[in-house]
Amino acid sequence: MPDGNLKEDIGTIRKAAVEFSRSFTDLAKIIENLENRIIVLESGTSKSHEQQSVQNTSEAEENCLYFANGVKGVFLQANGTSEFQEKKSFYCFKKINENEALVSVVNELAVVNKFRQNLDALDGICEQLNQCDENTRGVETVEPGKAVAEGDKWLIKTAVKIRYI
Repeated sequence: MPDGNLKEDIGTIRKAAVEFSRSFTDLAKIIENLENRIIVLESGTSKSHEQQSVQNTSEAEENCLYFANGVKGVFLQANGTSEFQEKKSFYCFKKINENEALVSVVNELAVVNKFRQNLDALDGICEQLNQCDENTRGVETVEPGKAVAEGDKWLIKTAVKIRYI
């Protein structure tokens, strides 16, 4: 039998859930800012932390190219798209400048399935830190790779380090 405070308890739980959601959103923003700072440090650019932190999501998206595949570490620029395409965007090139980009693998099941079916797809692009198996549901970029633009191609200079999850 309810003690008469059930509505108050539900209200308290709702308030706690809203506060948790806000805290989670704040934490996600902090993590994004830290990731941006790491990118700046890795790229060797001289952007200040303040300049980097004011960069909004739409600006970041403008500096990204998505690719379905590359061959032995070579991606044709003409095959890159500026918008993410589900089940087609496997690699993300976040431009540091016009000639350099940090490369990551998109954490999607379609990527895992592609790698399961064709391990050669990783050749010259990714270094696997563990093995993909039937329980694998995702892929995590542990350390981004680096690519440079040469003519009409992006060439992987440092492999992306990935872990299957």
